[in-house]
Amino acid sequence: TLEDYLDYGKKYNYNYGNLNGENFNWRRNFYHKPITSINWDFSINENTKLSTVVYASFGRGGGTGDIGRLGGNYASSSNFRDINSGHVQYDNIVLSNSGTEVDFSENFTYGNQIDPLTGQYIVNDIDIQSYDSLGGNYLAGAERRNGVVRRASMNSHNWFGAVMNLNTKINENLSFDVGMDLRSYKGFHYRRLDNLLGADGYRDNNNINNPMNVVSETYDISIGNVFNVFGSIDDEKKVDYYNVGKVKWLGAFTQLEYSKDKVTAFVQGAVSSKLFQRIDYFRYTEDNQVSSTESLPGGNIKGGMNYNIDERNNVFFNTGVYSKQPGFDAVFLDNTNDVNPDVVNEKVFGLEFGYGFRSLNRDFVANVNYYYTTWKNRYLAQATEFEINDSTTVDGFARIEGVTEVHKGIEFDATYRVSDKVKLFGMASFGNWYYEGNATGPAFDENQEKVGEITVFLDGVKVGNAAQTTARLGIKVEPVKRLIFDANWRYVDKLYARLFLDDFQNPEHNGSLELPSYNLVDAGISYRILLGKEQTQNLLFRLNVNNLLDTEYLSESATNRHTKQLADFDNVSEYDEYIREETYNNIDVNNKVFFGFGRTWNIGMTFKF
Repeated sequence: TLEDYLDYGKKYNYNYGNLNGENFNWRRNFYHKPITSINWDFSINENTKLSTVVYASFGRGGGTGDIGRLGGNYASSSNFRDINSGHVQYDNIVLSNSGTEVDFSENFTYGNQIDPLTGQYIVNDIDIQSYDSLGGNYLAGAERRNGVVRRASMNSHNWFGAVMNLNTKINENLSFDVGMDLRSYKGFHYRRLDNLLGADGYRDNNNINNPMNVVSETYDISIGNVFNVFGSIDDEKKVDYYNVGKVKWLGAFTQLEYSKDKVTAFVQGAVSSKLFQRIDYFRYTEDNQVSSTESLPGGNIKGGMNYNIDERNNVFFNTGVYSKQPGFDAVFLDNTNDVNPDVVNEKVFGLEFGYGFRSLNRDFVANVNYYYTTWKNRYLAQATEFEINDSTTVDGFARIEGVTEVHKGIEFDATYRVSDKVKLFGMASFGNWYYEGNATGPAFDENQEKVGEITVFLDGVKVGNAAQTTARLGIKVEPVKRLIFDANWRYVDKLYARLFLDDFQNPEHNGSLELPSYNLVDAGISYRILLGKEQTQNLLFRLNVNNLLDTEYLSESATNRHTKQLADFDNVSEYDEYIREETYNNIDVNNKVFFGFGRTWNIGMTFKF
């Protein structure tokens, strides 16, 4: 939050602290994704060519976070943070998990208890007090209450594919392409324990085939554990969930292109079938873990034309429609194997036309274009807070369907060669991106039980997370042969916060939060050394400095909490105090934001032979 920034500074990390004198963080991402491909171009004859690419990717990794509750509190609670530094008290969590009563804050004290079944300090997936001493079992209890540990959410995959394209030149003016696109994706999603933080184990009750399971095995994030993409995951001890998603893609495409004199034109079409299947090893018994296979057709058709008015002027136009299959989570309902009976394809329509100019000597080149795109039937799934029966507030998540986005705008770019040693370039883009209409969907509590429907009032709300107005001016100077200095200025405006469902469940909302505009300056220097007897080889050195002036700016906001206005206060002095103490650059400090990077630099070397 901006409030944390004002208290602790820009480099503050909400999940950071010290464990046994070493840096420690709830959040840590790790991933290894080697990719291999084979490319084969076969010239059948002088007019026909077959191109084939076969590829494979094996991704292994995920991200860590907390799991459990300590004395009923989530790890995000301020109870677990030092009042002066804001850092997480990891050493105190270790003491509490291992049975020592700890004063976390002035109002909160807690220490774990011996587990009556194992005689150890177990962090429970149920209420530690729900033990039936007569039956020797735990009763159906509440939630994780007596400790918190670090887990890793794994998102690994095996991905294979092939793309084949046959191109033939029918005559001097016509060329024809036809091809196939085949893909197979298998994703592995589960959680494992990363660090028990002083506890002896974690009791998980989310696997219907192994209830009340105590897991003590942890898996550190070492290079060996991440880089071995062929290692089996079958023996890893899993908690919370374990499911596999399978997606297969069968596609065919074709294109006809015409070129003669001043006219070039094309028409392109594609059809595809996307097959989805889900396997869940935790929520279902062993005889009922594999879902049915759901097949969804899709496709697109596009067309466009360019007309060269003369040597200096041209106009162009293209349009297309796309029936796009939705993502995996839209096909299977709410982390189950149940197929969504109402799943529909997303519908995209695009239109673009523009004009280009080139001076006779090509010293000045410029383009301007207008675009208009609609994206219908979008699917959103997001954690949110909502009310049931206009009274009870519930934390959970919602699945919103039928969202429509409209994107339209004008873009301009140009380059101007002042001399052989100086070149100028620039661009500007002015967009208007917004949601059209409202949308509804089912809401679920933390136990994934449906508890009602919610409506989000999106009509006219600005699309966030990307600036709708941008501009750039730059220069390249080559004072001596092969030594180049470059610099550019960027301007960003009309940048709105991302869509957060909590903020739009009331029709009286204030719309998307607009972040302050900002300017950035980047610069670089490069030098190329020619090598070899024929000087056909070269060695390039490059230094980039981004955000040269170390400008402080907000690059993103996860919330849309608007700044209060003067009318909300009894007098001007109260309003002035609020602006001074509870806003940053006129943004309410309760917003959760991302700051842009300060000054950064990188240096590289490239050898071409």
